[in-house]
Amino acid sequence: MKKVCLLLCLYTSLITMAVAQSFIATPNDSVTTNILPSRVAQDYMHFVNTTNQTISLGWQVTTQTFPSQWFAQLCGDPVCRNLPFAGASYSSNIGPGDTTFLKLLTDPSGTPGSLLVVVHVWDSIDPSNSMDVTYIVNAGTTAASPASLKSKMSISPIPASDAIHLQALSGQLEKGIARLYDLKGALLLTQAIGNVSASSIDVRDIEPGIYLLRYAAKSGTLTEKVVITR
Repeated sequence: MKKVCLLLCLYTSLITMAVAQSFIATPNDSVTTNILPSRVAQDYMHFVNTTNQTISLGWQVTTQTFPSQWFAQLCGDPVCRNLPFAGASYSSNIGPGDTTFLKLLTDPSGTPGSLLVVVHVWDSIDPSNSMDVTYIVNAGTTAASPASLKSKMSISPIPASDAIHLQALSGQLEKGIARLYDLKGALLLTQAIGNVSASSIDVRDIEPGIYLLRYAAKSGTLTEKVVITR
């Protein structure tokens, strides 16, 4: 009897694990691209069916912020939606081990700025089986602006609990403004950063979760995903 119970428990656990892991994002759930305002970016997010059954994925854009002069389009097999878009879409059927994709096309149309798009993706059979994926596009006055900012400073620790530290790798930080957003695009805090070697952002009042830290300076805008834990 104990063996039967054990086998049933094991079987139930395996089924639960399979349901909980019906699809994964590859290579990860976040993509960041730095381009010139005159260039166009195409960023792909692939999703793999990890079950032995055919599934379909639903997706809906929960955050879509970018300059009004920009053109952005999100494509998922088999449809494309111009952003901003408020509805939901569904992928074609995905066989066991097969993949589908979401492609974000971004055209800054010559206007410097930053794009943030967060997409909620779910298994249409079991909507509780879901994830949020993030697209970030930085279009600086030069192609190297965001990358240059990142190469001159470190953001730590990741994950953070009490504070996020900005540290100049040499010299001083570039004077700018740091803003923390949640994945729905809501602004949670703003802090001015001076020409100092290091600065800290107090996040003790921020709930644990995944957030976006956007640092805007004269040479460009840098957006990074940060995690807050307790």
